[in-house]
Amino acid sequence: MKFVKLKKSFVQEACKIDKEFEQKEWRGYAIVIELSTEKYLVPLRSNCKHKYCFKNKVSNKYLDYTKSFVLVNEKIIDQIIVLEEIEYLFYQKNIKKISSELSRFNTKRSNISFAVDNELIKKVQSIMRL
Repeated sequence: MKFVKLKKSFVQEACKIDKEFEQKEWRGYAIVIELSTEKYLVPLRSNCKHKYCFKNKVSNKYLDYTKSFVLVNEKIIDQIIVLEEIEYLFYQKNIKKISSELSRFNTKRSNISFAVDNELIKKVQSIMRL
């Protein structure tokens, strides 16, 4: 698992297409291991008020599955970010649980009104000239 920041231009375009897309350009994202041959980007959040997330008990941050999406175009990544070692190790230790929870969430995604629309975000990535 690695952590990244997305390009500002991609975030701006994604927000225009999907109102549920996370609007903070500085937000960090975790690249979770492949699920069904796809890589998912899952945003890091300091607050999460629903059950579709993974809480890091070390840093009190969350991975929010509702705002996750498939990574189709690596060019949307601006830079790799570095977390504190203890926080990073907690995520690494729990990668199987995170992947399993994300996979279960994806089976429910279409029934959750505040979830990001994966197909729309895929389209944004494919048409972006970065």
